[in-house]
Amino acid sequence: MPQSITRLTFTTLIILALIQVIPAQARAENTRQTLVIQHVSFTGINNLSKKELIQTLAVRDRPAWRFFGAKPTATRQDLEDDLLRIRQYYRDRGYYKARAQYHIVKSRPDSCYLQAAPQAEDDTEMARQNNERACRVWVVFEVLEGPPVVIDHIEWEFTDSSSQVCPDMFTKHLRLKNGQVFNTADYEEAKEKIRELLGRQGYPFASVQGRVRVELFLNTARIIFKIDPKKKYDFGRIHFTGHKGIVDEKILERALVFESGQRYDSGKIDVSRRNLFDLNTFQSAVIRPQKPENHDKEVDIHVEVKPRKNQSVELGAGYGSEDGLRLQGAWRYRNLTGNADRFSLLAKRSDLLENIEGQYQWPYLWGRKNTLHIKSGYERQDDQYYRLQRGFATASVKHRLSGHWTVTPYYSLMTNRPDRIAQSIPEAEWSREKGTDYLISAVKLAVDRIKVDDELNPRKGTVFELSMEAAGSALGSEIDYYQPKIEAKAYMPVYGKVILAARVRIQAIEEIKDTQHLPIFLKQFLGGSKTVRGYQYQQLNIYDKQDQLIAIGGKTSFCSNLEMRFPVYKKLTGVAFIDMGMLNADSFSLEINQMRYTIGIGARFNTVIGPVQIDLGYKLNPPRGSLIETESADTSPWGLHINIGHAF
Repeated sequence: MPQSITRLTFTTLIILALIQVIPAQARAENTRQTLVIQHVSFTGINNLSKKELIQTLAVRDRPAWRFFGAKPTATRQDLEDDLLRIRQYYRDRGYYKARAQYHIVKSRPDSCYLQAAPQAEDDTEMARQNNERACRVWVVFEVLEGPPVVIDHIEWEFTDSSSQVCPDMFTKHLRLKNGQVFNTADYEEAKEKIRELLGRQGYPFASVQGRVRVELFLNTARIIFKIDPKKKYDFGRIHFTGHKGIVDEKILERALVFESGQRYDSGKIDVSRRNLFDLNTFQSAVIRPQKPENHDKEVDIHVEVKPRKNQSVELGAGYGSEDGLRLQGAWRYRNLTGNADRFSLLAKRSDLLENIEGQYQWPYLWGRKNTLHIKSGYERQDDQYYRLQRGFATASVKHRLSGHWTVTPYYSLMTNRPDRIAQSIPEAEWSREKGTDYLISAVKLAVDRIKVDDELNPRKGTVFELSMEAAGSALGSEIDYYQPKIEAKAYMPVYGKVILAARVRIQAIEEIKDTQHLPIFLKQFLGGSKTVRGYQYQQLNIYDKQDQLIAIGGKTSFCSNLEMRFPVYKKLTGVAFIDMGMLNADSFSLEINQMRYTIGIGARFNTVIGPVQIDLGYKLNPPRGSLIETESADTSPWGLHINIGHAF
């Protein structure tokens, strides 16, 4: 009897084990089955970005541009993993109760079967073809977001050594605010920002810890920051390595914006590192604060640089709708005299410009605030209405003022010879300039304030430029004039990654003393990818009230642009714009009723050398009647512009 019970018990255990193992094995096999994805859709996503969520998933639609080739495939295990990714995506953004599930809502044909993933490499193509014929599925991810977790309170805990530190130093700089939805990225960023702010206040070794208490029943989060700033320090001795026999140490000292004995500031270390890179002499530049002894009140700084090769050759090519194929080359010799100075020989060629010039740059001349620029060369401009041969030499000293202000005095000496003038230019001006050489000796003073987050692709900040140029017989010039210019730009985020950008520019020129006539190359033109889009290059001219052509080129110009820049896909950005501009034949005179308006759309593709610009503009009020009587009349209401960089 006991033996029979034992056999029965053993048999029962085997049967139970098979009952558990066989379905589990079937489920495991099922997760490896291959699905051909016909379409992926989502429901229930109301408060977060579906576009950003999709980027985190393994199962996606085939991109529209990839209409050719095989459709994407996935396994059920991929779908299960994506459910975890969806929940984590929501959790990181404060939705702790979010849930997700998927449904295969459509199959074709109805009797399709799902094949297991191929086991051998030779079977891959055959399995793909069978799956393509056998089963195409539509997948729907269903999301139940639930309520978000809201920040209820932010607490601050300070150690005894933090008597001079208070929450007011941090709160206005953090994205975390009471009443906002808790976001993990903002929380981690806040800890880094607090360390940065303490480093700027003389606490280089501060410790910042954080805790988050989430009450799921109340959907609230309480954040506790524990801050130990440790000791406050000054800058100590500064040691340089890697520059011996290559660059004068005084140049390195001038590149640093801090000195021994000053209060420690991590922000000054960041600026100094950028200054060293901007010398274009070093392959790397590292600034390290050294660990002080317990009794020290100063932090020694170690600056290590690694010089670049003295010589380099650079080649480049590009294309623009205005100047066609661009070719350029440069030969540079760095650290010519041991002062991180640089000599460059450059050559450019396009449909509008042929140029060869030499440039010399000496940074930190006579101090850390001055940079000397000298250039000289020859160029030939082939503009819309004239061709100009020019020899030139200029010298300038850029002086940095406080904040983001700079002031730059210039001197330029140019010989100018127009040798082709369009027949559309009035005969009196044409005959006066034909075969004439003009010597211009001029001085210029420019004041700039540039405060943007990225000079190539700004998203936030302002730019202000004011300049005055004057040429006169006292300087040896054959033409006397003065030319003021003012330009302002602003960039502002308005919603998420959407940027509003605006520009206003006013410029004028007036002849003085015995000068009765300004040659055409000193006049101002509008139209093209960088001014009023919709009008081709230099094709916005001056008309009377009956839209009859009065003059080509003016003495006063006004240009204003408004752009909305919005993300499209990865590095691709869309643009919608309104441009306006006008010219006047008289100096310091504008007639608002002669303003020309254009609207349009465009795209920017971000690259390492700046955004590639493609804009399509439409003229809202082009001149009617006797349209432009030139060799290349701009009669189309549309204007296509391709270039490098933003319009402004």
